[in-house]
Amino acid sequence: MKEISRGESFADQLISNNVRIKAFFDEVIRSVLNKDYTKTKGLVNRVEELQVDHNDMIIGLFQPLLYQIGSLWEHGVISISQEHVFTNIIQSAIDNLYIHNPQLTQYLNSSTPKVLLTCVNGNHHTIGIRILEFYLAMKRIPVLTVLPSIPNMEIISLIKEYKLKTIGLSISLPYHLSDVLTFYEQLNQNMDLQEKPGIIIGGFPVRRGLKLPAEIDATLCNDFKIFSDHVLTK
Repeated sequence: MKEISRGESFADQLISNNVRIKAFFDEVIRSVLNKDYTKTKGLVNRVEELQVDHNDMIIGLFQPLLYQIGSLWEHGVISISQEHVFTNIIQSAIDNLYIHNPQLTQYLNSSTPKVLLTCVNGNHHTIGIRILEFYLAMKRIPVLTVLPSIPNMEIISLIKEYKLKTIGLSISLPYHLSDVLTFYEQLNQNMDLQEKPGIIIGGFPVRRGLKLPAEIDATLCNDFKIFSDHVLTK
């Protein structure tokens, strides 16, 4: 098991180093806590006023906001419905970014992808993958994204078909590790060593310090910049 995440991600640095962004972050969280979703949506729709580029917006605002909302749900501060409403608001914001950057769509669902992005079986939280997909498109990295999750053997078939060197797996809860292990075992049973792609695992538990069992040869990563650099070297 390798780890290519850093103690403090770029997202953390952006928030802590910019007073206006920190104020925006706190106001969005308060609006979700108060169930004032009209305000939440209005704030997110005005994010351009912070004058940060779209990469920074994605990894410096949306990603940490989602992590914070996930943490609040984990500790029973907000309900599942609050989390889902906020996730839908962020998804709409990402859709709008594609409208303003139509040239990025050529890198989505590519016929010559450099990386496959998907969730492990049982993980129904897809927004993290969507954010990573947008970030990689901004970096001009062709991506194949399969959501929601599909059976492991279908993932393995895609790896073989596209001769993929890297696969990104998203987990949202610690118990998804058992699903990762199942996938890894099936991968070993159905692919030769030289065919196997590098596996990068990300998601909320990784950010919280999750460790992989020794039998899973994969890389943990909570930083999109490092993820994209890793893909480009393959």
